[in-house]
Amino acid sequence: MKKIPVKIAPSFFIMAAIIGFINTQYSLAGTVIWTLVIFISVLFHEYGHALAATFFGQSAQIQLFAFGGLTLPQGKKIKGWQEFIVIAMGPIFGFLLFFAASLIPIETVLRLGSVGPYLAYFITVTKFINLFWTVVNLIPILPLDGGHLLRVILQGFMGQKAWRASFIISLVLSAMGAAFFFYMGYLIIGIIFLLFTFQSFETLRQFKNFTRDDMSPNLKGKMEEANQMMGSGDVESAKRCLENLLNSTHEGMIHTLAVENLAKISFEQGEFDKSYDLLKSEEKNLSLDSLILFYRCCYKMRDFERVMKHASTLFEQAKQSEIAIIAAKTMGFEKKISQSIAWLSAAKVFGTVDIHEVANSKAFDEIRDTEEFQKFLMKNQ
Repeated sequence: MKKIPVKIAPSFFIMAAIIGFINTQYSLAGTVIWTLVIFISVLFHEYGHALAATFFGQSAQIQLFAFGGLTLPQGKKIKGWQEFIVIAMGPIFGFLLFFAASLIPIETVLRLGSVGPYLAYFITVTKFINLFWTVVNLIPILPLDGGHLLRVILQGFMGQKAWRASFIISLVLSAMGAAFFFYMGYLIIGIIFLLFTFQSFETLRQFKNFTRDDMSPNLKGKMEEANQMMGSGDVESAKRCLENLLNSTHEGMIHTLAVENLAKISFEQGEFDKSYDLLKSEEKNLSLDSLILFYRCCYKMRDFERVMKHASTLFEQAKQSEIAIIAAKTMGFEKKISQSIAWLSAAKVFGTVDIHEVANSKAFDEIRDTEEFQKFLMKNQ
């Protein structure tokens, strides 16, 4: 049998401990038990996926991170029914752990001296987590296993269109799930479902960019791996992974996501020209956050034509004062006094902006001493 490497991010234990701390009403012993049970349960679940993948001739890697686990299958493409089994084996392993824990008589465990109550609580938590989370995980919402099972079934009838249908269903159900769990008081799970809602919405928005490459398990796995590297702070490894993805793809959602993430890293590292070139190549397919980043790059690269092309739309959608300030500075460089003043006024509406501090920028050197601009400054003393 092939070896199955396991990578565990520190954030996994931090989040598990937080969940345990909340659910035990701040008990140290209870927190330790919850953390241990979550670790065993998630790892056991992921081994279900990984062992099934290796059975069908693939290799697999398991990663545990803040909000759960991920199994990355690699190698040959498997058939639809085989992929269905690989996905289903995770929940099946969860149910097996639940049934195994249910076979242990709590009354007998409680008679095991001073450790009895702790072991009994360990078994109780094991049953709860594996039954509750396995059932939740089977809800047909991407990226949960239930969502992927639905997607595989739909692919048998709809082909590539199944992805869009799956995300539409995910959007509706995840929004309903978030509302339900918030109402029931399960704050963390409600937040997770809310994130699923935004993820489904953003994916649907980008679906016009969907290609056959986006169906590749290998490419999807590499994208997830890069995301986890960025989440754990391993920026350089993420950068190499994203660059490899760009070399392996030429279009599609995965390609666009790789461009966006690599551009973000480049921008944070001060490589504004590289970030600008990357985002420019996917300008029509960018998410709102990435389009705002491109907007900032355009200003730094003095591409004022593109700054003003996007300024009004971005300001209307994001309502950020920084967007208005960049537009005002651009108009300052262009010596367009009225437009510059209008954008500075807009910046004040959606943020705490010190107009006089902003006006000290060299962007306004050519218009600062004009009568019109001075009158504006006087009104904003």
